[in-house]
Amino acid sequence: MSNRAQPIIDFFGPTTKLDGITSARVHLFQDSMTDSQWANTTINYIGSILYGTMTDAFERGQMVNEPTRMKSLTAANGRIRFLTEQEERQAVDWFEENNHDDYRDLMLFYIETGFRKTKALELKWSDIDLGRKRITLWETKSNSPRTINATPMVLEILSRLKLRQHNIPRHDQKVFGHIAERHFGRTWATMRTAIGLKDDNQFVVHALRHTCRTRLISAGTDLRTVMEWMGHSTLEITQRYSHFIPERMDDAVESLVSLRVNQP
Repeated sequence: MSNRAQPIIDFFGPTTKLDGITSARVHLFQDSMTDSQWANTTINYIGSILYGTMTDAFERGQMVNEPTRMKSLTAANGRIRFLTEQEERQAVDWFEENNHDDYRDLMLFYIETGFRKTKALELKWSDIDLGRKRITLWETKSNSPRTINATPMVLEILSRLKLRQHNIPRHDQKVFGHIAERHFGRTWATMRTAIGLKDDNQFVVHALRHTCRTRLISAGTDLRTVMEWMGHSTLEITQRYSHFIPERMDDAVESLVSLRVNQP
């Protein structure tokens, strides 16, 4: 399996036999990913990897029991959920008040980089060049490595983590290796309830990636640069967020006004 199947190995264990992955355990795995605030598209993708692997084994006679397919979850459409500056401040305050500075830093790292949840947690010190202020993702969803420039906030977070790890972390050491993804997901859910957003099911960790994207566009960053920063495979994906460029609407209004003014 590829590293994209790592969540499967982490949940079931590397020594678990495929026949030991019962229908009940498959559903528990899906519930676990949902509880950890994974995006539905990601859960469906991982589920397809598991089902495909088990089906291949079953057809080859390497499994006795017929594999179970996860229930397909509906991908979110319509509203693009992102954090407002006030919501970010509320979340930061809650993490700090409850001595979760590590989770605060991880949240801010997501917002400042736009990284997907698993990619940030898989990041190693060998992927970071603090001198040149750059971070490189070598294995991406689009299978195309990309490099982004670290913002001052990201540099501050990374420098603090480097000091915590005695200033000389191993190159193969994970930057956020001290954070357990499941625990972060549960704490996120607790925070969401505490700041009054318990019923907002779109206020998930993946919304932090949306936040980075919308802020880049709102600040006037051209769509091609945003596409490269976010690692989108096509410009069409990035254009879904183009309505966050308020100047475009201002220009449209001015065009309509000028047409009416110039009418004979």
